[in-house]
Amino acid sequence: MATSRKAIRPGTASGLLRDVKAPPVAPVGFALRRAILKTVTFRIIVTSLDFTTNYVVIGELAAAAGLSAIGLAAGPLFYFAHEMVWNRLGPSELVHIDGLMRPRSRMVPSLGSRELTINRALAKTITFRTIATTMDFSANYFVVRDVATAAGLSAFGFIVGPFVYYGHEKAWDYLERLEN
Repeated sequence: MATSRKAIRPGTASGLLRDVKAPPVAPVGFALRRAILKTVTFRIIVTSLDFTTNYVVIGELAAAAGLSAIGLAAGPLFYFAHEMVWNRLGPSELVHIDGLMRPRSRMVPSLGSRELTINRALAKTITFRTIATTMDFSANYFVVRDVATAAGLSAFGFIVGPFVYYGHEKAWDYLERLEN
């Protein structure tokens, strides 16, 4: 049986609405539950790595436990807040960063408008690690009172942390795809 299709001209209202799909929005309770579960699983992994690193570098059980306790107390609050902010931004797989490629000076000729697009998990990793490294160094320095030791402890988190965070994000993305 042949069907007829009404031709839709590009630029018309009906042409624009035809391909638009609303992004899936999780109920607030689900998003909150997911953010809490992600916070708990991430904190278990990170605290284990954190304590081990602190103990190996400092060599003192009480200091290593103290530093890990600070991370155990403040880390989940920070992670949860970071996760909720990103949930508010929406479920997009890609993050568009407009304006990073524009020249800062009028002396440099413009090559046109460029946009940088990166994976959402990578963007979340960058924002999380930037703030977390600052917090880590501050806490480490407060406890050990030595810049070199605090920098060494923070450097481990700075180098290993993004891989742990990114892997955790990708694992949760995978689980979300299985649920849908």
